[in-house]
Amino acid sequence: ASMGMTKIITYKTQNYSAFKKIIGNRELSERNIKNIIKNIKENGLKPTIVIVNEKMEVIDGQHRIEALKRLNLPVFYQIHPGLTLEDCVAMNTSGVNWKAEDYIDSYAEMGNEHYVNLKWYVRMFPEFTATNIAAILNSKTTARIGVNIKHGTLTLQYTGDEALERLQYMLDIFKAMPTFTGRKECLFTVLSRVMDLPSVDSIRLKEQMLKYVDLVTNVLDIKTCLLKVEEAYNYRKATKVRFI
Repeated sequence: ASMGMTKIITYKTQNYSAFKKIIGNRELSERNIKNIIKNIKENGLKPTIVIVNEKMEVIDGQHRIEALKRLNLPVFYQIHPGLTLEDCVAMNTSGVNWKAEDYIDSYAEMGNEHYVNLKWYVRMFPEFTATNIAAILNSKTTARIGVNIKHGTLTLQYTGDEALERLQYMLDIFKAMPTFTGRKECLFTVLSRVMDLPSVDSIRLKEQMLKYVDLVTNVLDIKTCLLKVEEAYNYRKATKVRFI
């Protein structure tokens, strides 16, 4: 080997229990596993390398290991000391992209309370996506919700009973908007922000949204959505309230 270089050896094993899940990695996807099995059956076993660290924690290839285990085929792997969860995320995003739910599972497993709560709310309100819920429970968040979830920087302003009330409030509106087009994150961020304004009656806001839902549609950004929600709120109201 050249100076400063360590030769990387490729190992082969059928001892599947030797591999460990790194804390924070996403849960196994049955769909991904079945896709790999299908590919192997159709194209034969290619020695695709699984990457682990010195603790045998899987950095890249956990779905492949499970597929090979079910087929009773050997795993080809390399040990790269020092690799961590960050490397695991980086490698995975170059393959089958992580969804918001994968990042939430990861940060929740590492003990981030905001993500633990978010994961619970996602289960409680399956009508909403994780980014919808993040927008509803953090009126300061804008279009960077997805980025914040990915980077582990998401914070929730509201938790507990207050969070549940807000989510139910939004769900009632959402159910009345089956034909809504545009970015739901914008709508939920705006409603969450507006309902906290001292000049706004949240009961009227909800009633007006349900009555004049057609006024608030095709929104793609926060400013346009604010203006449309303002129009709906003030419709047939003597004293107008300005949101901007």
